[in-house]
Amino acid sequence: MPAPKSVLREEKRPFAPVDTANRLFRKVLQISMKMPKRYTYLVLQEFLNHARQVRDNAKMGNSVFATNDHEKQIRIDYWIRARAELQALASGLDDFLEMPDTLTYKDSATGKTKGVTLNELGEIADLINQETALITKQLEIERSK
Repeated sequence: MPAPKSVLREEKRPFAPVDTANRLFRKVLQISMKMPKRYTYLVLQEFLNHARQVRDNAKMGNSVFATNDHEKQIRIDYWIRARAELQALASGLDDFLEMPDTLTYKDSATGKTKGVTLNELGEIADLINQETALITKQLEIERSK
């Protein structure tokens, strides 16, 4: 799915990939806290780690101010890693979307339904698409220099 035009306009802001990566990590952390605890060791730790790696690699790539070809390649390498982690994160999201009935549970104390909604997972999918578009655009700009 292509990114919305409003997202593509953000590439003029030098920290747009980092801002979106931070929002993505925080959103993944929020839904991780709401998911049933039985998923903690099965999938949530890895899912959260992918989001953390996206944020860290985007930030590290953005922190390299290239003055030569070697530093330019280091910057590109960080963004490539971030984009690869985004793909892994998207795969994890697909796993959750395949089992939507298991993402909610009844709280034994209150009797209320808790868990993660499909809308929340959709927000993560949107952020993944936005970050992918931003990083891809940054890579195109960097490679054309």
